[in-house]
Amino acid sequence: MGARPRLKIPLGAGGHWRAGIGERPLHPAVARLTTVVVTSYLSSGASPRIDPRGLVELVKRVSATAANLAAIRDGSAPRPDASAIAHSIKCSALISFEDGRPYKRLPRHLAARGLTPGDYRRKWGLPDDYPMVCAEYSAACSARRRRGRGAPARPRLMKSEP
Repeated sequence: MGARPRLKIPLGAGGHWRAGIGERPLHPAVARLTTVVVTSYLSSGASPRIDPRGLVELVKRVSATAANLAAIRDGSAPRPDASAIAHSIKCSALISFEDGRPYKRLPRHLAARGLTPGDYRRKWGLPDDYPMVCAEYSAACSARRRRGRGAPARPRLMKSEP
């Protein structure tokens, strides 16, 4: 098998990815990551022959994904809209906007990330009444408290007939 030709990515002044008309220039770290991902993908041989338009689309998709990941990491991620907030509240779990995973209790998850519930609400633009505990977990805790300070339920003995 012959050697594969090396992919040359057009770079602007200073080694930065050139932005098209009407596009914002990419951060150098995002441009480097995009270059690494695209060249690795193309050199792996997993992709079929790709035409120039397909290559442009591939680079745009990879750079957009890398930029979104960088924005999330920096804390400048776009705030969720009302429907995303409503979909994050489930009966059995709350979906965290930090990592997209479900949790019964958010405070413990947020503390591990150095956030308080108030910080989390401000960061993501959530209303002040946004729950930090899912409804199922809250109901189970309330039921335990009603039975007597969180003690497990005791089996009731049946009265024997004489």
